[in-house]
Amino acid sequence: MPDQGNIFLKGSFQIQITDPALSATLVFEPDSAGEEWNSIKLYRLLQEKRLNSYASTAKLDEFLYQWMNATKQQQAVIARGKEPELTINDEIRWEVKEIPDDLVKTAQQILEKAPPPKIFTRIVKKVKVEKVIKKASLFGKAETVDAWEDKKTEVEVLINEEIRATWYIEEGDIAGEIIRGRPGKPGRDIFGIPVRAEPVEKLTVYPGNGIKFAKDKYIADISGFIRQGDNWIDIVPYSTVSFKVFMSDEDGSCLLSLIPTGERPDEDEIYRKAVELGFREAELIEKTQLKAMIDDAVSKNKLVKGVRICKSKDGEVRIDISPDKCKAFLNIRKGCGNGRLISLKDVGNAIKKSKIIPHDKEKLKKDIIDFFKSSHRLLKEYVLKSGKTAERGKDGSLHFFCSFLNEEKRDTILKNLKLLNAGQKELPSLNIFPLYNVNELALVKKDQNIAQIIAPEKGRGGLDVFNNPVQPVRGNDPDLKLYENLKINRNIVYAQADGLLEKGKSGKTTQLRVRKYRDAQVIIKIANDSMEAYLSLVPPIGGGKPVTRDMIEVELSRLQVNRGVDKKTIHENLKKALKNEEIKDVLIASGRPPVHNTGKRLMFKVMSGTNKEETKTDLEIRNQVIQVKKGNVIAELVIPKTEPADGWDIKGNVIKYKEVAPLNITYGRHIIQKEQDNGNLLLLAEESGELFYDGNLLDIKDSRRIDGNVQPEDCPLATPGTLRISGNVLPGCRIKAGGNIYVEGDIHDSVLSAEGSIFVTRMCLGKGKAYLRSKKDISVDYANKATLLAVGDILLNSGGRDSVLKSNGRIYVFKGDISSGSIRARKGLEVVNLGSPLKEKLTISFGQDYLINDQIELEEREIEKLKKQISIIDRQIKGAGSQLQALSQAKFRALKIVEKRISRLFTLREKFEEHIPSEIAVLGTAYPGIVLESHGRYLEITEELKKIKFLFDTTHGKIVQTNL
Repeated sequence: MPDQGNIFLKGSFQIQITDPALSATLVFEPDSAGEEWNSIKLYRLLQEKRLNSYASTAKLDEFLYQWMNATKQQQAVIARGKEPELTINDEIRWEVKEIPDDLVKTAQQILEKAPPPKIFTRIVKKVKVEKVIKKASLFGKAETVDAWEDKKTEVEVLINEEIRATWYIEEGDIAGEIIRGRPGKPGRDIFGIPVRAEPVEKLTVYPGNGIKFAKDKYIADISGFIRQGDNWIDIVPYSTVSFKVFMSDEDGSCLLSLIPTGERPDEDEIYRKAVELGFREAELIEKTQLKAMIDDAVSKNKLVKGVRICKSKDGEVRIDISPDKCKAFLNIRKGCGNGRLISLKDVGNAIKKSKIIPHDKEKLKKDIIDFFKSSHRLLKEYVLKSGKTAERGKDGSLHFFCSFLNEEKRDTILKNLKLLNAGQKELPSLNIFPLYNVNELALVKKDQNIAQIIAPEKGRGGLDVFNNPVQPVRGNDPDLKLYENLKINRNIVYAQADGLLEKGKSGKTTQLRVRKYRDAQVIIKIANDSMEAYLSLVPPIGGGKPVTRDMIEVELSRLQVNRGVDKKTIHENLKKALKNEEIKDVLIASGRPPVHNTGKRLMFKVMSGTNKEETKTDLEIRNQVIQVKKGNVIAELVIPKTEPADGWDIKGNVIKYKEVAPLNITYGRHIIQKEQDNGNLLLLAEESGELFYDGNLLDIKDSRRIDGNVQPEDCPLATPGTLRISGNVLPGCRIKAGGNIYVEGDIHDSVLSAEGSIFVTRMCLGKGKAYLRSKKDISVDYANKATLLAVGDILLNSGGRDSVLKSNGRIYVFKGDISSGSIRARKGLEVVNLGSPLKEKLTISFGQDYLINDQIELEEREIEKLKKQISIIDRQIKGAGSQLQALSQAKFRALKIVEKRISRLFTLREKFEEHIPSEIAVLGTAYPGIVLESHGRYLEITEELKKIKFLFDTTHGKIVQTNL
């Protein structure tokens, strides 16, 4: 929004104030040719109207900003006062009742004959009178003085005689009541000036004949028909009763008035009316005496008015305490006849004697006075004081852990159990806990926790009327009854058998039992490769549902077994199961494995230590030193006889057959090839010697053999061909071979280098000083604190720890673990367990050519040397003198070499960034502490992972993991 005061509108502004001034409205009429306004000018206008406290210039700027593009009148309320509170006027509430059916005709006749209403009101005027006053002295004379007195005059009120309502009323009943209003509270206008509320409109209804007005109530003085007009009310006399029983206001006696017309009143009815007033029958005169009084009045047609029909009785004040002492009640019975009357002092003395201090003495005093003034004879159980009743604590309860069956399943099971009469012998409790009492069912297991018994809570303490503490009441324990196969351990109910929990109610008692019960079960197990499925059928127990074909079909469908299913076998075993025979792990579905394209493969024929011929694969043969004799069969090149084909599993998934890389082998000059009738190629040794096979070349070579250990004094040891050592390589040895190196014992902290492969039957115990370098493969049983560098693969039979392994091929660990150290594997790694539960540090790089990385490191070192050499030349040039030209030429040559090496380094780094297909496969567990790296991306393992494979995702440039 623009700065304050910088918004200008053209037009006219007005301030409209309501009358009274409860609000002010700002009105804007836009006019392009009108006066120009901004917030400062508007603020001055508000000042003139004394309204500037309601709006700042910032607030006015908001209005101007909203109205910038207005084309018609705009308004905004800028000030509000406080309106006065609403006044409530007087209101009259009439107790209008329908005239009883038996009086409707009578009422019509009487009201038609009744004279018009006459309403009088009493006017009081002050009038001047003369009074004679005698002076107090012995000889004082009388003196006449002027005085003022109230003069009461009855004046007829002019009324509208129209009758609005009529009804029948008994003497003493209330005809209506005025509900007094209240004035509203004044408000305040926008200038702070009070705004007066409307005054209360007083309501006046004039009482006429038979009506008395007291305490805003209109009370019938006589029985008859009410006539209610606009502002008046009166009674046309009529009585439906021949007698009236009431209480004397003077002495509390029971009085009888009798009209000797109509039906003769019954003594029992008179007694009943007296009892309703609070009199006991023993306090009334005898019925024979009452009968004589009535007979005399009827026979003489004599009116009886206000005759006492009770015996004289002393009044009584009694204070009763409730059994828990938390309530005190005041009981007062007024005296009657010549009996002693009760006074306020008597009540006070009784309360004082009880030593109870009432809650509200003023209210008590008022209520007792009202009682004495009333026609009531008995004040019964008036609450004199309430203590605080001790509260009972929350009752104990049951919290169930099991899940109850829905209504449909419950009803189905109960119906079956009743039909089968199941459990009559096994469940004696059925006599006292019958099936029709069961309302909940749940399937439970042996030792399963069924429910927890929640102990009752202790309640809150109380206080009696004497301010003494009342002990709290503890809640009730849950009413629980356990039957078969259930026990309680402390407060936990648990099952002692598999089966069906039955829960019911008998009154407030919760009943529980476990019936040994089980529906027939269908269990289908699927092999890990989803090629086979096995069926088990468990028979029912205790009236459980028997197995059906549908149950088997549902389970097959749930497990998605939809191909290769043997329906005949299923049917035969289903019949056995229906005879309560248990079926266990029967093969019911089989997949078809794929026929892989195996391609040509070499199967080597080697002699074992017991001179028996064994067949081994090409990968297994790389790990062994094999001597062959002239004429021996070395291997057979097997030619596949079947065409490859896809297979499928029992879930219908297609299993693609595998293609294998073509076998490309070069045979040495000492290998004889012989074709057989079946098409396979038999390979024989032309000369005796050592069998050499590296995956590409198969040959027989001469070799040098050393029996026993190699000592440091035997070194350095070098041979142009293959070297065989039958013992150990002891610490400090340096060995080099132009072919393979075979060590049948251990290698200690020594250096071995081979143009071919290095094969170690046992361990390499390096102590951080052992180095094994091979231009082909390295095979070791176990490597500990050693460095293994191979252009080909590294094969570890039992694994290793704290070692540096660098392979430009792939690293295999057949049955052991690699727990710690550093690994660089161009084509990845296959291992059982990787890392250790101790979270030892293990770093692994894969997917790049690490021979190129070695060249990069070499180039970087050479460049650093040249840079140091150039720095030395620069220092020499400063004081060179005659050597300046030679030093400058030397520096130029060094700079050129640095330039070439930097260019070569750039090319090598580009090649190093190329991705090599690779993976890290962990057949067992990968532990935390492992850090994987590829192409500068890292992945740290922070939790145990099972059967996992790690790959470099070239699309997203990160290391990802998938399950094997």
